[in-house]
Amino acid sequence: MSFEGFEDLSLSIVARLSGAGWEQTTRGKESGVPELVFNNGNMRLSIFQSIEGRSLMLGLIDIESGGYLRFDIEYGESISSLLGIFVQWQSGLSIDNFQEMINEIAVQFPETFAEPFEGDEDSPWPKVIPRR
Repeated sequence: MSFEGFEDLSLSIVARLSGAGWEQTTRGKESGVPELVFNNGNMRLSIFQSIEGRSLMLGLIDIESGGYLRFDIEYGESISSLLGIFVQWQSGLSIDNFQEMINEIAVQFPETFAEPFEGDEDSPWPKVIPRR
């Protein structure tokens, strides 16, 4: 069961990111749950909207090494600001500067969590503490 306003929110996420060159995944199209990807040649960015609440899962994959990181970002009522950060960084994001984007996200969205490097799937995700 999705939260109230999910459908309108989904449409706005898909419209904003699609308009900026992101592609909706087949699974996203079939399920109606926003799941989009953007590949700038250095990094592949992916987002997945939670159906349980106002949070997005952000995945970053380094094209060259295949290394990846995932973040859970609770955006509350500020989805437009979060999408704006993604669009601002999408073309120039790289392994050398992705931490700057994550810091910008964590400053604006204090409830940003990083997937642990080690541990089982039940390990809590640590909060990203922004540098000021």
